[in-house]
Amino acid sequence: MNIIYDHQIFTNQSNGGPSRYFTELIKEISILNNNPLIIAPFHKNFYLRKISHLNKKEFSANLRKNLIINLLNNLISNHYFKNLKYDLYHLTYYNNCFKTSKPKVITVYDLIHEKYDKEYKFKNLPKKKIFKNIDHFLCISNNTKKDLINFYNIDENKITVTYLANSIKHKFENLSEYKKNSKVFKKPFFLYVGSRKRYKNFKLFAKSYSHLEKIKNNFDIICFGGGKFLSEELNYMKNLSINLSNIHQLSGSDDLLTNLYLNAEALIYPSRYEGFGLPILEAMSLGCPVISSNSSSLPEVYGDAAINFSPNSEEDLMNCIMKLTFDSDLKSNFVRKGYLREKKFSWKKCAEQTNFVYKKVT
Repeated sequence: MNIIYDHQIFTNQSNGGPSRYFTELIKEISILNNNPLIIAPFHKNFYLRKISHLNKKEFSANLRKNLIINLLNNLISNHYFKNLKYDLYHLTYYNNCFKTSKPKVITVYDLIHEKYDKEYKFKNLPKKKIFKNIDHFLCISNNTKKDLINFYNIDENKITVTYLANSIKHKFENLSEYKKNSKVFKKPFFLYVGSRKRYKNFKLFAKSYSHLEKIKNNFDIICFGGGKFLSEELNYMKNLSINLSNIHQLSGSDDLLTNLYLNAEALIYPSRYEGFGLPILEAMSLGCPVISSNSSSLPEVYGDAAINFSPNSEEDLMNCIMKLTFDSDLKSNFVRKGYLREKKFSWKKCAEQTNFVYKKVT
């Protein structure tokens, strides 16, 4: 089967969950007797640049997204859509749907903009228009499926849930040896991964940390990704009487992130809403215990393998941090459960389920 994937997510993201998902999915789809083609003429995506063995229509990389680049991408893509032979079109995002008479599949990651429309000043017209022309929807969790039905009244028979998987673990054959040789940080720390804005609920973590004197005195916080701290964030933490020398922001490669997971006391994941929650699987695969909120899709990811709390309760999170930190048996139990839980998710399984949908609609 010949499948076309458009440029949208690779133009929008240099890295991140959705573009990682597509590169992992397409690699596995190519193994299942398919011919995937990625049409991403001008993009900035780190993951896409790394996969040289796949069929791609690309001319350049590292270009910033702007109106001219977007117009060029759409112009060139339209040419390919008109002149290439293919069986199916898989949209990678919701901004645009290229004209074609072939079946169309789209992946819906989350309905964050709809759930928090006041914060985002969201207008759903482009998405609503595109959804009318889609033959089948892939959702990355049952929670996203439920939201898709609620917000857009999509027929449940047109939706399939295909869970994501972890990519980081596959780089390391001998994890115990890697852990032994990994970077040792000067002070014990809790790890936070990703954006700190809005629904990500980082402020709840900061507040909870600020109230725990024993934790504040002995543990730092390391935030990976999400950009450098804004002055308003620093002022917020300062007003909570947090010593700013205990709070660090780092960015970098999967190798650095792996080092952080291997050395962290725990991953703290306080988000009020997620389409999936990849950092949870990443942490579990590397023996990092997880303290996660119990909202949206997150229980689907961690199952019984994380200590969890209400995303609206500082006290709840404080209790979880204290329990996990000072009960070594409890911590070991969650590490063991995490290893087992992470193994239930794989990109191969994701691709097989996706391929079944492709065959169903063509």
